[in-house]
Amino acid sequence: MDRIERNVRSVNPVPELPEVELPPALLRDLMDRENHMSTDDQHADTATEPQKTGIGWVPKAAGVLAAAVVVAGAVFVSGQFQREAAPPAGPMSESAPAGTPEGSADPTDSAEPTDPAKPTDSVEPTGEPDATGSTEETGADWSTYTTPSGLMAFDLPPAWTVEAADFYPAEEVLAVRNADGQLMATLAHGVPPTGHACGPEQWPYTILDSEPVDLPSAQQGAGAIDPVFSYRVLESSPMVASYGLTDVTGSPTGENCVLGNYIQDPGELGTYFFANHLFVAPPVEDQDIPGYRVLTFDSVEEAAAYTETREYRDIKRMITSLQLQ
Repeated sequence: MDRIERNVRSVNPVPELPEVELPPALLRDLMDRENHMSTDDQHADTATEPQKTGIGWVPKAAGVLAAAVVVAGAVFVSGQFQREAAPPAGPMSESAPAGTPEGSADPTDSAEPTDPAKPTDSVEPTGEPDATGSTEETGADWSTYTTPSGLMAFDLPPAWTVEAADFYPAEEVLAVRNADGQLMATLAHGVPPTGHACGPEQWPYTILDSEPVDLPSAQQGAGAIDPVFSYRVLESSPMVASYGLTDVTGSPTGENCVLGNYIQDPGELGTYFFANHLFVAPPVEDQDIPGYRVLTFDSVEEAAAYTETREYRDIKRMITSLQLQ
């Protein structure tokens, strides 16, 4: 075996293998093959040329050795597999889900539970900005104003004031001014019967806003309507705006020289109004009408844009809040 192994390694070295105990039957078979092969090689040496002596048996010995190597390797690998294989698993714990080590939690259970008592972030509500860039007030600072006669009351914006006035020969006349002292509206009742005369010029008008109000009315005849708050623009030059309470429409022709703001009360108030003026008409140059808040615009679109301002909303809320006592 020593001579065979040295010759084989000189031709085709093989890697070192761990010592493996071969089965006795296999070992005897290999020994017999080796002895038989050696006897055949001796006979072959006498029939071959001298230069082939000692070489012709090498492939046969290599084949035998290779077979031994394969068998030994198979036995070695089989032994390693048996040693490294994991032992059969025991019964799986009921608390451990399949595919996870026993006692470990489900990945979805590792998330922090939500605490219902924990406060969440909230966004402070904000008012909607108007066209002037200011913010809508909540109305908490508004107050209720009752007229000196005790016959009427309305909501008053903060910092606005009410004062007695003598704009008309009426039983009671009050001027409402904003924080800057500018006249915003006039409230009066007991207005004597009055009228107006139109000249040759009349203009169409456009209703830009209207809201019903819960007030009594004794208006009769053509053009009578249930009381409303109305915001209209007379399309004169310049255009003039009218806002206030009314229970009568404009001219059925669609053209007017003035826009009237008044209500006929069936009780003791008589004719009353809460508006920028009793009769709204284009301003006359160098003529100042007491108690008339003149509001002019260059276009209907400009007049409509005024409704988006806080000033307009305050005026509308104030006038529509009017209650008779």
